[in-house]
Amino acid sequence: MNTPPKIIFNACQKSLTNQDLDDVEKKLGFLLPLELKHHYLQFNGGTPEKAHWFIDEELYFEIANFKSIKYGEDEFSTIEDTYLRQTKDGVINDNFLPFAIDWGGNYFCIDLTTHEIVIYFMDTDKNRIRVLEKGFKKFVNGLIQYDEDD
Repeated sequence: MNTPPKIIFNACQKSLTNQDLDDVEKKLGFLLPLELKHHYLQFNGGTPEKAHWFIDEELYFEIANFKSIKYGEDEFSTIEDTYLRQTKDGVINDNFLPFAIDWGGNYFCIDLTTHEIVIYFMDTDKNRIRVLEKGFKKFVNGLIQYDEDD
């Protein structure tokens, strides 16, 4: 039997309830993907110990942190506030829900239609989106720990 990889997140926000998720879904006007909800009931934002997503040996992305839901430090620290602000301002498409950010300010998003995980590049007008994985759980389980000094 395969044991799922151990996932550890540090510096998470206050734990969520199903009612918290229902409230956020009402605020957003759509249902959150089920895999995302399951994860956030366990870890509300935070920094994963395994924070790297590799495309190949030369190209990878490092997650700075996962955004929290409902409880946050400022207007851009929660998923819902980031989504509402960035879609209202036309910064990101409304079918992409940003759940994490890298050190360069690019968003990791879940496509609300396909549930693919994408990185949404904020520093370019062309080729802004790159698909990383098919599904939130597969994405989180595919993160690895990497020391750039090795």
